[in-house]
Amino acid sequence: MPQSERARDSRETPEAAWVESLRGLQFFTRFSAAEMKSFASHVEERELAKDDCLLRQGEPGGALYVLQAGSVHVRRYLPDGSHRRLASLEAGAVIGEMEMLSGRPYYATVVAQEPGWALRLARPVFQANLEANAPWANKLLWHLSDTLATRLEDTNARVVETLDALDSSINPSISELQRLRDHLANQWSF
Repeated sequence: MPQSERARDSRETPEAAWVESLRGLQFFTRFSAAEMKSFASHVEERELAKDDCLLRQGEPGGALYVLQAGSVHVRRYLPDGSHRRLASLEAGAVIGEMEMLSGRPYYATVVAQEPGWALRLARPVFQANLEANAPWANKLLWHLSDTLATRLEDTNARVVETLDALDSSINPSISELQRLRDHLANQWSF
């Protein structure tokens, strides 16, 4: 049951119930109680049924989601119409962070594997609060940047491991592989 329904049953405000649900999430551990309360006052709840699409690849990146209950599949559709599953995410996941910062279209499609719910923060609300120097928005920006930097470091390490594995399994004299390795080493942000 979504927190807003539980709040109605207990006479608690939805925002108070949302703050309580955020307290246990790793992403929000450095938020003060006041910052979580302010964040909660700027979000809305999105209920998800099994197979509901939370966000769709190619659509404008207009929101960030914090999955509160349920689980989702993240899929990237390929030009031939097939798709590749990129991840499965559980409650506590933050979704849409790249698009929240960049304003670019969503990179992937996210579909509910089971019923659940998420908190949704609209990009214009986030931007307005950043411009107003709201502490919760600045902290969210810092956490999103840190999350993306960590993912980039992990990706860089995997690229290097993959190239090393290719080097050791293929004749090292293959110039095409060496050019790819050099290109990635020079262009990648290590």
